[in-house]
Amino acid sequence: MNTRPSRQAAAAFTLVELLTVIAIIGILAGIIIPVVGRVRSQAKAAQCVSNLREIGKGMITYATDNKDYFPPSRVTGISGPDNNWLYYLAPYVGHPHPETPDWEWLKSICRQKGVLLCPENINVSQDLWLYSYKMNIWFRKIPYGDATSIKTGVRLSSITNPSRAFTAVDGATGNGSVEFTSSGEIAYVHNGKANCLFADGHVRPNTKEFLDLNWDALCKSPLK
Repeated sequence: MNTRPSRQAAAAFTLVELLTVIAIIGILAGIIIPVVGRVRSQAKAAQCVSNLREIGKGMITYATDNKDYFPPSRVTGISGPDNNWLYYLAPYVGHPHPETPDWEWLKSICRQKGVLLCPENINVSQDLWLYSYKMNIWFRKIPYGDATSIKTGVRLSSITNPSRAFTAVDGATGNGSVEFTSSGEIAYVHNGKANCLFADGHVRPNTKEFLDLNWDALCKSPLK
């Protein structure tokens, strides 16, 4: 009696096995791909935190070299790159000033992979006037609208609570400084949160709801 399976039965069994393997691969892919995406996002968020910490260190070193003053967040009455805090910070994060610094130089260093570029902020490459990181506008010494070109920021020793003094954040639109949460200037690109640097050098991710609720307490009150 011949008990060997027919060629058709063997082929059918092989097809079932193949379909089973394909189904398993599909299930595994459905599990693995989102995990890989989350891991990548977490790695980018961690790099952004590292960037902001380096920016914080640069600001403290700048203050040490400049009579305790932070770089000004913005200088009114000036049209060149020296109206932007990134101009003053650049030499402290690996970008010495060229002989004739201009806007093209400033924009180029903010688009290079490194401290000044958040790996999650893809909008920077699409907008020539967008910077990955924005500084709290209240870190300028002069009042809003005063065109007296004073190039100093807030004194570190005058900050009442550095751990509560919001300094810089992921940027979404506009120039290099941020004044309001309602203007869409902050990029919540890290799982719905924006990484925030504080004057004592620590970095913390915050939601829009938290920043909306605590904006004045974080941006203005510690600087008075």
